[in-house]
Amino acid sequence: MIYSHNALGTSIYGAFLPREDVTITPSALSVTATVEIPSLTWSSSVIPDVLAISLTLSGITVLVVENIIITPSTLAISVSIPAPVITIPGDIVVTPSVLPITASTLTPVITIGITIIPSTLPITASVSSPVVIIDLQVSPSVLPIVASVLSVFIDDPLVLPSVLTISVSLPMPTILVVGIAVNRHSLWSDERTCLFVDNGVLKRLFPDYSTSDLRSNVGSHPMSYAYAPNSPDKTEDTIYYANANVIGYINAQGVSNTFSDPGIAFRTAPEPAQHIEYYHTRLYFGDNQTIWYSDALGLGRINKRLNNIPLSDEITMMEAVDDGIWVSTGDKYGRIFFLAGNTPQEFTEITKADYGIIQGSAVKIRDASTIFHGIGLTGTAIVFATKHGICLCGNGGRFINLTYDKYKLTDNRFGAGLLRINDNKAFYIATTWN
Repeated sequence: MIYSHNALGTSIYGAFLPREDVTITPSALSVTATVEIPSLTWSSSVIPDVLAISLTLSGITVLVVENIIITPSTLAISVSIPAPVITIPGDIVVTPSVLPITASTLTPVITIGITIIPSTLPITASVSSPVVIIDLQVSPSVLPIVASVLSVFIDDPLVLPSVLTISVSLPMPTILVVGIAVNRHSLWSDERTCLFVDNGVLKRLFPDYSTSDLRSNVGSHPMSYAYAPNSPDKTEDTIYYANANVIGYINAQGVSNTFSDPGIAFRTAPEPAQHIEYYHTRLYFGDNQTIWYSDALGLGRINKRLNNIPLSDEITMMEAVDDGIWVSTGDKYGRIFFLAGNTPQEFTEITKADYGIIQGSAVKIRDASTIFHGIGLTGTAIVFATKHGICLCGNGGRFINLTYDKYKLTDNRFGAGLLRINDNKAFYIATTWN
């Protein structure tokens, strides 16, 4: 009796009976085989919905060491493929639409060391779960998977089969995503509502991190928001939004609306703008080198012949405090100035700095006295980043560069700001880029 260990570690026992050289067409053959898939790298900016797998198996040649050549007459293949699920870091679960996979099995060579053939020899073919790494900067059309059936060595056969049956099971693949899978930006919140843009859709974010869609096709440009307190109990408050593509408002019921034609001579509805702000019963719109403003108490209409303030450079910030509007123009060669007064007719321009802000970094503070202690700021204030440091400005044209002698930022044009308040202490966080 001979004891042998095959390629997959299964023990087989049998008798050794030498024979003369013959050629046999088997009637049954059990084989233990392993199909292995290596780790793969996939690059794609689009995640598909359907996992398509094409599996091919070449003819199998059974080579008997004693010069007995065996070719099975029939090869039956059974393939089971579960539905894949792609899990993206950040708790994003995606079912892909088209993920072509070509899986091919190499021709197995079965070597039999003696001349007695088994009556049954089960074939077990397993496929390890592939790991796919996705780089979202590149999108491939085909993801190749190569599955190999290893050679199987049989030292103790009984009867030679005529049918060779192979069952292949492909486990659910694991797909890891490298990079940012989605385009989320323009996060904003007040005391009641949190808004952001997710892949061109304006959304509301709730405290449990669920979301609701407010408006689609808003584009990829940064969104600007303006809060208008319309009632003391805040039940009728309105949030206005605008970017280079769209403009609209969200009513107290959380529904997004658009402006309609006012139907008044020489008046038009507001148009998309890079910046929007509410101040003393009017909406102000910063568009390129012009500040437009609505009629008093008529926020949905503009007299374009008269309601404008032309500037000499592109607007990069427009934020209101209690007694005026802070404006920045240009970037590293711009300026920061204060429009003091309650109405456009009363505005007095007061320049405070000969450099502009890092666009997008401004954060509004409703009550500066509870956060910034010892510097004399009260009421509404604005904190933002410039290449010369972190700045704070407030009522009365008060302007302070908090880090001018200590820390200066890199010379970037764009950024985002976040103010974190903990135990009445403010932590300003900014990121910048070009």
